[in-house]
Amino acid sequence: MDRRTEDLRVLRTHTLLLRALSDLLQEKPFDEIRVKDLCQRAMVHRSTFYAHFEDKRHLLTFGMQAFLDDLTDGMPCSDNPAPLSPGH
Repeated sequence: MDRRTEDLRVLRTHTLLLRALSDLLQEKPFDEIRVKDLCQRAMVHRSTFYAHFEDKRHLLTFGMQAFLDDLTDGMPCSDNPAPLSPGH
């Protein structure tokens, strides 16, 4: 299988599951969301979910890390960042 096709499929699956999680979090608390709910909303089979993530907490952590990565992509990188001063 072409590597790019595989990567697009993975990206699509992750996007669908993260969108499902986001939608469900607007409807009910995280503790009430089940993997079954995520899979139904994303239209992804449970086996596909578990091929990518250990559990719903792993999906949440993955999504939070992706969000942080997006935020920091445009920031300059420094080994010794200046400390924040009060009021800034």
